[in-house]
Amino acid sequence: MTSDSGGLIYLDLKETGENTQIFRNSEAEGGELLYLSTINSDGEDKDQIKVVNEQVLTFSIQIQPGTYNYVTCKTVMVDRAEVVTEWQHAYSTECECDPPASEINTLWFASPLNDNIGGEPGLVWHKCKLGNYASRREHWYKGSDTMYADANDFASWSGHNGWLFPGWHFFRQGQDCIGLVPPDIKLGDTDNDWVVFDTCASLNASQAQLETALLNSERCPHLFCGFVNTAYWDFEDAGEYFAQRLKQESIKKAWFNYCKYKQPVGTTVRVFGADYCMDESLLGSGPIEVERDPTSSSTWTYDDFTRTE
Repeated sequence: MTSDSGGLIYLDLKETGENTQIFRNSEAEGGELLYLSTINSDGEDKDQIKVVNEQVLTFSIQIQPGTYNYVTCKTVMVDRAEVVTEWQHAYSTECECDPPASEINTLWFASPLNDNIGGEPGLVWHKCKLGNYASRREHWYKGSDTMYADANDFASWSGHNGWLFPGWHFFRQGQDCIGLVPPDIKLGDTDNDWVVFDTCASLNASQAQLETALLNSERCPHLFCGFVNTAYWDFEDAGEYFAQRLKQESIKKAWFNYCKYKQPVGTTVRVFGADYCMDESLLGSGPIEVERDPTSSSTWTYDDFTRTE
């Protein structure tokens, strides 16, 4: 078989049982299994093939051993699972505004979310986390996000929104703070599928306004998770809790339960997404099955949840 980035690797098929003419390596004695990886390797019982971002695996079978007569029998699109979480929290000491924005415990969400997403019994993720000065506006700005937020299937940003000027509030080393407004965020045209805007009122707009501000014409993220009103960071295990819920239920339910148990009464969260993607989940050890990438012409909707007690 071949992948776009990994090239060619060989996998020996083993017959399942005796004279069954059925070949399933997952059930056959001594059957080699294939794993997605960052490298190619050929082991006795475990082969790895390099996969970066979304690409196609082409399976070809040798009809008669030793003839090198290969016939393509299957093509499958696969994707390595990548996550990035970014946050800014040291506003009281690093913000150049007068007065500076207040300190917030966004690292309690972003860092443990990154540490705990996936793993047994969930997916194995290629992980990156960037805090304070390492989190930058250009990582999320349309046109410069390709190697950053939009290069990851799951992306999250945590910080202030709408403090002294519109949009997400980024402090910068030795420079004035800078904002980022939703129309300048155009994720999904590279690789992003699911995004969390962990900041106050991040999705507080009408559906028409959300569609205009956030959607690309060709390819869009499947789901946006965010807040309708104020976001809070009061629990050190906030991100870990959300990550654990993602191993048990759909992304939407996990976000709603995060609000129910880790946000105060009166908090309202929202999931905005393509209608046919609203029940997507990250359950299982992989591979997971997701819907085809939506576009701006897909049917979009949103669901809200408010903690009442």
